[in-house]
Amino acid sequence: MRELRPRIAARILKEAYDQGGVLPFSTVGLLTGLHSPTAVSDAVRLFYEQNPGVVLPHSGTVFDLGRTLTHKRVSVLLKHQGLLTQEIARRINHHPCAVARYNNDDERVARLWEEGKSAEMISFLTGLSLKVVQEYIAIRKELQRGAKSES
Repeated sequence: MRELRPRIAARILKEAYDQGGVLPFSTVGLLTGLHSPTAVSDAVRLFYEQNPGVVLPHSGTVFDLGRTLTHKRVSVLLKHQGLLTQEIARRINHHPCAVARYNNDDERVARLWEEGKSAEMISFLTGLSLKVVQEYIAIRKELQRGAKSES
């Protein structure tokens, strides 16, 4: 049963999302008999290890809640490939508002960073945490390295 838990949790999350719902781990726990959100979280983490690149739609990823891994990087990279907000949201199982926020924050950070502002100053000016600003700067550096290797 332990080996099936990741696939069961993933299927419940996907089915709910396909039907217009977004479930927290506590609800998945009730549906599966795993009465602990931690047990569901462990199953989802194992699913991610077994399926790299797949994003499951749960309240943490769709609405960017809690300590869950955010998908800023994927969103921004897809934006730079020319995809629109709705398509990016569909691909990464995120709410379009979260994708729009990622992309807007990326543009604000990029503009200030290109002006030579420090990460600390960008954090102050944008109201974003220093850690978030550093994530966006790292994404920009990655994009720059990619552009240089293509030329």
